[in-house]
Amino acid sequence: MRVTQNLMFRSSVESLQSKYQDMRQIQEESLTGNRLNRPSDDPASLFRHLVFSSELSEVQSLKRTTDFASQRLALGEANIDAIHENLLQAQDLTLQYGNSFIGGDPGIMKAASTNALAYYQEIMKNVNQQMDGVPVFGGGRTTDPFD
Repeated sequence: MRVTQNLMFRSSVESLQSKYQDMRQIQEESLTGNRLNRPSDDPASLFRHLVFSSELSEVQSLKRTTDFASQRLALGEANIDAIHENLLQAQDLTLQYGNSFIGGDPGIMKAASTNALAYYQEIMKNVNQQMDGVPVFGGGRTTDPFD
C-alpha cells in the first residue's frame, strides 16, 4: 500500500480530533464534577439515577405534607383548647351573674356584657385562625368560616 501525503494528513487530523474530544470530555467532567453529563454517557446509570431521585422526591414530598398536616393538627388542638377555656369562663360568668341578685344595676350589666363580648371575640379569633392563608377549621374554604 502506498502512503500518500493526503492519507497521512487525514490520519493526523482524525487523531487530533479524537484527542481533542477526549480532552473536552475530561475537562467537562472536571468542571461539572459529574461523570455523566448526557443520557448517552451511560443510559443504565442514568435510569437508576432517575428512579432513585424520583423516589427520593416522593418521600420528601410526603414528609412535607405530613409535617404540614401535623402542624395544622397541633394548631387546631391549641385553638380548641383555647375555645374550651373561653367557654368555661363564659359559663362561670353566666353562673355568677345568673345566681346573684344584681337588681338591674347598669354598671354591673355593662361589666358582665363587656366580659361576655371579650370571651366571644376571643372564641371567634380562635375559630377563624389561619395557617398559610387557609382557615384551620374551614375545610376547603379560603375565607373565614365563622362570623
